[in-house]
Amino acid sequence: MVMAVDQMNWRSLGTGFMSPARSVADQALMARITNYKTQVAGRYRSVAPQAITSQIASGVHVASPKIDGETWFHP
Repeated sequence: MVMAVDQMNWRSLGTGFMSPARSVADQALMARITNYKTQVAGRYRSVAPQAITSQIASGVHVASPKIDGETWFHP
């Protein structure tokens, strides 16, 4: 199965790679990525550290840095 095309044009970026648009050859995988961006990443919100306890309900959460305009996926 070919998951990505045109790997010669990928550029190193930190510990990952930046690939050109339309680099995902597997259409089912691309549909999952698009759905993730819509259903999950679209609900991300920024919260200042001093406001976490007042804006986020108590419980188990995952926090990570987010750079606007970038979507990273690990195979």
